[in-house]
Amino acid sequence: DQNSCSKDFPVTIIAKSSPIRFDIAKTLPTDCVAGNGSIVVNNTRGGQGNYVYRISSQTTASGNNSFSNLQNGSYYITVTDNLCAYTEAVNLELPNSINATYTINPISCQIPTANLSIDNITGGNGGYSLAIDGSNFSANRTFNNLAPNTYAVTIQDNPLSCKSVVSVEIKE
Repeated sequence: DQNSCSKDFPVTIIAKSSPIRFDIAKTLPTDCVAGNGSIVVNNTRGGQGNYVYRISSQTTASGNNSFSNLQNGSYYITVTDNLCAYTEAVNLELPNSINATYTINPISCQIPTANLSIDNITGGNGGYSLAIDGSNFSANRTFNNLAPNTYAVTIQDNPLSCKSVVSVEIKE
């Protein structure tokens, strides 16, 4: 590439198939604190079959195409077969909820991880705390050494009136 980087990959030639695609059914949470939203992946098609499903707020994929107990916010759904993956953003954001912008210090050949900075947070009562794992909240707005993947940062205010999830995709 333009940075004089190269990488060798093994190649297996497989008969052409159509790309993975799917439909989404979603239910918004009832309010800004309730974790009762849901996303269901329907009509998965294309690819090689044997699909596994992952939402950005979970670290592993499984054969389960339904995700429940979701907070207000944005999520990435990834469907993978044994060869390909397709990722789609799904919005479960309620009006007047917490919103945030972010910056990603990108991955390069020399540095295979990225740093994520949550820049501007608006809405709620202020006094924000954040967690990239959904449970260990702190005032820290920077998350370092993230490998390529999708991540879900949960932001809550204090006193608690709202929780929002901001999903981020870090690409190689």
